Amino acid sequence: MSYRKTLFQIGLCLSSGSVAFAQSFAGVWSAGHACPVSCGTGETYRDCLVNGQQADYSNCQGSSFIACDTGVQCPSFPGVWSAGHACPVSCGTGQTYRDCLVNGQQADYSNCQGSSTIACDTGVECPSSSSSTGHSESSSSSTGVSFAGVWSAGHACPVSCGTGETYRDCLVNGQQADYSNCEGSSFITCDTGVQCPSFPGVWSAGHACPVSCGTGQTYRDCLVNGQQADYSNCQGSSTIACSVSTPCP
Repeated sequence: MSYRKTLFQIGLCLSSGSVAFAQSFAGVWSAGHACPVSCGTGETYRDCLVNGQQADYSNCQGSSFIACDTGVQCPSFPGVWSAGHACPVSCGTGQTYRDCLVNGQQADYSNCQGSSTIACDTGVECPSSSSSTGHSESSSSSTGVSFAGVWSAGHACPVSCGTGETYRDCLVNGQQADYSNCEGSSFITCDTGVQCPSFPGVWSAGHACPVSCGTGQTYRDCLVNGQQADYSNCQGSSTIACSVSTPCP
């Protein structure tokens, strides 16, 4: 009885077509292709193979993408400094600021390495204190203070988000003067009160669809300042759906 019962069960499977679920044309994934980023980690794709031939991804179980690691560390600072702005003094030397740019947009200064301030020189000589009083620069006024400058209030914060540094003028008798007449730095911290984006990178367009027929998934690069960067700099997944015009057999 058990033998006949087994044959009966096999017959039911064959008649219902459920045997097709277990039979051929199940695909297997190939090894992953080269990691498509120049530094850090990313995702690479693999092909779905049926009898050694590329096939539609629906023939393989799971995702066509797997994690990959270049072994190369990405730069810690995704931003680049712009050129310095105009020198904010009318004579002598001073300090000017530069913007921190991520993908061509102003970003928080923490995205760039180093200081936002650089020295500048107007090329115009400031009047000496002796020309105003007839005394040498080391002489003192009647108050006992020799032309000591005072800092003005800070100018507008030069970034559109996050924190930065703004400059202030050195004033002597209400007139702009060389920064050497004032004690300390011409730059002070400022805060826009606007939060900068958490993800400085932008996704590129998708690469060519890596299948010869049907549908699949392709990857896109995370770009910071036009350069490939670690995927953690971009929001969302590096993989997007793609298809080719040739249907699979």
